Amino acid sequence: MQLQRGYHSGRFSYLDQLEAQRAAVEAELTMLETERDAWIARLTLERLLGRTLERDRGGTTMRRWRWLALAFALAAAMSGCGGKGAATEEKAEKEAPAADSNLVALTPAAAESAGITIATAGAATIDVTVDLPGEVKADSSRVQTLRPRFAGMVHHLPKRLGDTVHRGETVATIQSNESLTDYAVTAAIPGRVVTRGATEGQAVTTDTPLYTIVDLSDVWIEFAIYPHQLGSIRTGQTVLIAPPSGSGPRARSTIAYVGPLVQEDTHASTGRVVLANSHGEWQPGQFVTVSVVTDHAAAAIAVPDDAIVRMAGGAAVFVAEARGFRLTSVVAGRTDGRTTEIVQGLADGARVAAHNAFVLKAELEKGAYEE
Repeated sequence: MQLQRGYHSGRFSYLDQLEAQRAAVEAELTMLETERDAWIARLTLERLLGRTLERDRGGTTMRRWRWLALAFALAAAMSGCGGKGAATEEKAEKEAPAADSNLVALTPAAAESAGITIATAGAATIDVTVDLPGEVKADSSRVQTLRPRFAGMVHHLPKRLGDTVHRGETVATIQSNESLTDYAVTAAIPGRVVTRGATEGQAVTTDTPLYTIVDLSDVWIEFAIYPHQLGSIRTGQTVLIAPPSGSGPRARSTIAYVGPLVQEDTHASTGRVVLANSHGEWQPGQFVTVSVVTDHAAAAIAVPDDAIVRMAGGAAVFVAEARGFRLTSVVAGRTDGRTTEIVQGLADGARVAAHNAFVLKAELEKGAYEE
């Protein structure tokens, strides 16, 4: 503040102010360097003594210089009586081989325990695909909307949204307006309840929807086919199906239907794949990428897609060696989601980590971080 007032009053120049600020910064740096030296001294002393020292309850400045004095005194004493050992240790450190930053040391037993499998790079056939946007839809032949047979009053409606329904199961009980007796409404197909259109005690007619039941054991994958693609896409072709993000369930099937007409609103035809869905992985409304296999290409060197890891410098693989796995940069070419062509960086016959290669990547990055 005094310097600023002096500057504004004309007693100090702008250069004087900058010089004072530089001196203040240098003083702060000196203090930080002293703090660093104190901690280095403490760690050195602990290493030499082979134990952890208790925290000093004295003042900060005295504590710094006390550690420095102790460390230097002990180092001097040891240099006088054990200089040969120190020299030997220094020589050993110099002669020790430098750590290989691209090698993950791992025994075959450890690799097996981590679930890492080995694949051999070599010639392979890669599918040439056309990627098209698609959507999961329910099979229209496996959807049932249940309605009352006679108008009346709903006495029992036990199913809730998402509940499982079996074929022939009673899903509603309704009192008829004509006979005043209850009758059962049963499901004609197995599936799950996706809509519930009535409540107990409600008056209903034969047009009132009670439930919509959908059987999702098989689903449709419908995708757009644009006019310029109609000549290369036909029924029976193999397709690969995956979420747009690339993560999640994947499936392989064939095209079951190609629409003969181009829709006026979308200017595209419709293709359809029937996909088994016994585990319920595919849900209606889910968007997917449909990769239609239109041709096949021969690759001189290829590896499983799982073997490719993405590093900061680009694509790479882990090549198996006697001491473990070495990270090797490669240039990747075509891929069909299962096999990836290697254009450069890998020899034919090289053994690479395939399944769980990401474990090696994590181990390598962890080692770099710890260093």
